[in-house]
Amino acid sequence: MAAGVDAVASHRAAAALWRFDGVGPGALDVTVPAGRRPRDVPGRLHRTRDIGPADVSSRGPIPCTSPARTLVDLAAEVDDRALEATLDGAERDGTIWRPQLRWYLGRLRTPGQRGRPGLAAVERLVERTEGRPGGTTWLEQEAIRIIAATGLAAPRAQVVRRGHGGACARVDLYWDDAKLVVELAGHGTHATRRQRQADDERAARLTLAGYTVVEFTYEDVVERPEHVVAMIAAFLAG
Repeated sequence: MAAGVDAVASHRAAAALWRFDGVGPGALDVTVPAGRRPRDVPGRLHRTRDIGPADVSSRGPIPCTSPARTLVDLAAEVDDRALEATLDGAERDGTIWRPQLRWYLGRLRTPGQRGRPGLAAVERLVERTEGRPGGTTWLEQEAIRIIAATGLAAPRAQVVRRGHGGACARVDLYWDDAKLVVELAGHGTHATRRQRQADDERAARLTLAGYTVVEFTYEDVVERPEHVVAMIAAFLAG
């Protein structure tokens, strides 16, 4: 509001609004059209000559850059690992749809846009992860890496199991011998009561069918991997 009606939250501020994985707290970023000089903005002010309808969205009452534009802006500020976590989580949560992202990147591949910071990094990431099968998301890969590094048996990923009543469920990580299911929850995975209800019902059906179901969050995997490893080791031993 201090920056004017055509200002939008961007970069890390927009990432927080979209609940992107892989991006920690940062400055309050605001982007305005080039030529604007608002003085009372309590954060980082960015000016751009190219911001149109495809670049702008909103979260509740707050105007912000679109998910695709936010990803490109972030790519100039975070490393490849964090950027991959962000794209992975956004695709999983339905915030970013890869065909639409490709269209947006194509829109930026004009001679006047190719120098935009972050564009090349996102293009490389999309190409590197294109066609990546389910079960090798960044969060699952990171969990498997820290588990295998301790000498524990590595799980299978994205395995379909049949729960009580015949309902099938695709689980994130699975150890066959222990019938242990580990689910990995990103920031937006359980955003609504309906999603939480569906997840709880699925866990209950798997439990009734004889499986042990354990859930870890993105923060568990990234910030306290020793807890994840200790819990899994205990369940495998028990």
